[in-house]
Amino acid sequence: MNGRKLSVAAAVCFVCSCSSGGPLVTNELTVPGATGAFTFDIGAVDNGHYYLADRTNKALDVYDSKTYQLLGQIKGTGALAFAGQGTDNAHSGPDGVAVIPGTNTVYVGDVGSVKIVDVGSMTVVKNIPLPPPGATTTTLRADEGCYDPDDKLMMFAHPEETPPFVSFISTTTQTLVATLVLTDSAGIEACVYDSATKTFYFNNDGTTANPNGELDVVTAASAVAGTPIVSKSYGLDDCGPTGIDLGPGNDLVIGCDPSGAAGGAPVGTPIVTLIYDKTNGNKLASVPIGGADQVA
Repeated sequence: MNGRKLSVAAAVCFVCSCSSGGPLVTNELTVPGATGAFTFDIGAVDNGHYYLADRTNKALDVYDSKTYQLLGQIKGTGALAFAGQGTDNAHSGPDGVAVIPGTNTVYVGDVGSVKIVDVGSMTVVKNIPLPPPGATTTTLRADEGCYDPDDKLMMFAHPEETPPFVSFISTTTQTLVATLVLTDSAGIEACVYDSATKTFYFNNDGTTANPNGELDVVTAASAVAGTPIVSKSYGLDDCGPTGIDLGPGNDLVIGCDPSGAAGGAPVGTPIVTLIYDKTNGNKLASVPIGGADQVA
């Protein structure tokens, strides 16, 4: 089949060298229909599947995570169809991919909404419109998301809205239950939920206090109450934060792309990946590799 290929590397190699020769590519995934310019956003792994937000094919691509074989491209029709590549990043989808672990249910950010995908039937089963508070529609995307299994909530970022906001969706009722507007924000990136602290952590592109990025903390209890608030914020130097994930113990990994920071980071800013203590915001390490959109 004609198509572009995605490289799959050992996970640890995103943050360290596995050998003197560097990271080892173990396989490649062929994407059918990806001729010419191929655009995609992020992916996720769960329940024996690798999911890829494929904008070129207007699909959620589903691969077997052991054999690397494509199982199908889920596209939807009518109001359930993904937007595909638009005029720019803000008007394109699918985007973020957030899975309910151990199930066939995947929440996918798209232009103006989040779509729910049933991988068992390989169909898009629901479209949840997510306009800004006070509006009825939007032509901008819902970007990255993360899942809170304790309270059955999905959080999604809306980085290009003015001002940016995050939405919280009940996976029980599959409806919007709360929003948090960030009036002093240049945009929002990836999030992660931590069961140990009952909080959501997300990357903020920039604020007045931290123009090149900060880590924001929202308690799950405030989201459940319908009044989510940022309870803590930690400055991230000249990071331009992108991806985020939990590590062992209190470790939290944050991918940096300074070129994408609010207003641009100073010339010569090092490309790094940061390790923070999630409980107090202390920087534990700065690893000299970065520029990635997603980390795991």
